Amino acid sequence: MRAGALVLILFVACGGREPAPAPAKPAAPKRAESPIPKPVEAAPPVAPRVEPIVRDLDAIRADKTLRVLFTFNSTGYFVFRGDTMGYEYELLSRFAKEQKLKLLPVVVRDSAKLIDQLNRGEGDVIAAQLVAPGNESAVLATDGLYATAPVVVQRGGGSPAAGHTAATTTALEREQRETGETPVTIRARLVASPQELAGQDVHLSRRSPYRGTLIELNDVHVVEVDQSADKLIQRLSEGEIGYTVAAENVAKLQATEYANLVIQPQLGPPKQVVWAVRRNAPQLHNALNAWLKRRRS
Repeated sequence: MRAGALVLILFVACGGREPAPAPAKPAAPKRAESPIPKPVEAAPPVAPRVEPIVRDLDAIRADKTLRVLFTFNSTGYFVFRGDTMGYEYELLSRFAKEQKLKLLPVVVRDSAKLIDQLNRGEGDVIAAQLVAPGNESAVLATDGLYATAPVVVQRGGGSPAAGHTAATTTALEREQRETGETPVTIRARLVASPQELAGQDVHLSRRSPYRGTLIELNDVHVVEVDQSADKLIQRLSEGEIGYTVAAENVAKLQATEYANLVIQPQLGPPKQVVWAVRRNAPQLHNALNAWLKRRRS
């Protein structure tokens, strides 16, 4: 009884409050876990390619204009003293004339944008030294215009050249102004087989179809640049780079301008050079193929 009274007295003395609870033990640190990425942290999906507009040969005839996407090069399309020239340009000019169409050249600086520009309707045909694709899901490729093989272009002895034709000089001077690169002399040994390119820098235009061919060779360092095959061959001849790869017909044409070029070895079998149209333009595709067939007969 006395013990109970004592407890009551102490409770009143403390202001009638219950005793404070014992402090909680600090929580043990949690083991670090790998963060789980949230959906917003995931890489965004790759944007789909531009869907092709509906514009086939009937619409082109109604418009009376055939728009052709070209890239500057010494064999397909170039401008000299105000006159437009080139093998692919001449062929398509004849096709357009037979179809009673006006040919409208559209020059594309970045070949990576060719298909998107085609699908947007900025052009109806791509004529840019295209090598026949293995998969035609993105475009319809025509029958071949001609076949040419990829070759290594390297530098032999002698001076670069006695002089360029006026057309070549004009085109190269324009590209030099646009790129503005400083020359540096590079020494490189001659190679006799593709395997001897192992460990070497091989400069290649970003628009070149031969990147995959080079990648298949072991230990080749591919240096992609925003320059044409013509410009790279000029730089090679003048000692700025050691090796490049070009279509054999382009390389042989340049060899008439630069006396110190060695056009070998060949990197693979000849491939067809083609034109391309939108995958939903079968009328234009068939008309081009029929015209090419009549031209060969």
